[in-house]
Amino acid sequence: MWEISSYGQSLCFLYSMAVGGILGLIYDFFKIDRIVFKRGNIFVFLQDILFWIIATVIFFSFSVVFSNGQIRGYLLFGSLLGFLIYRLTFSKLIILVIIPFKKIINILKKYYSALINKLNILNKKVVISIKNLAKSFLFSKKQKNIKNNLKNS
Repeated sequence: MWEISSYGQSLCFLYSMAVGGILGLIYDFFKIDRIVFKRGNIFVFLQDILFWIIATVIFFSFSVVFSNGQIRGYLLFGSLLGFLIYRLTFSKLIILVIIPFKKIINILKKYYSALINKLNILNKKVVISIKNLAKSFLFSKKQKNIKNNLKNS
């Protein structure tokens, strides 16, 4: 059995709090994505599953490195505590900083959508013009052929 000193356990506990804070930051990236881009319930569900997969891999990797792969209660508690401390403090600050970017992103999305709509309208007009030009060219050619055939008969 692998023994850890009190100092080692305290250090692992602090590291697990840092892991919880990192998981909180990762969660905020998903949350910001949901705020900026209105997502449907299925997409949110898939994001939640992806978050928990990422969280599991990070926590498992942490436990392998710092506790020889043993899942210890104080590591889980430290990660949860770090996550909660992050969510109650830094998370609000990060969200407040990102929200103005949401407005900028929404404005850019509107301009992008307007540009795409105008390009689609222009594309349709060009296609219609080309079709009309082709039809008139083919029609005038057919008329000349008919006139020539009538003269020759």
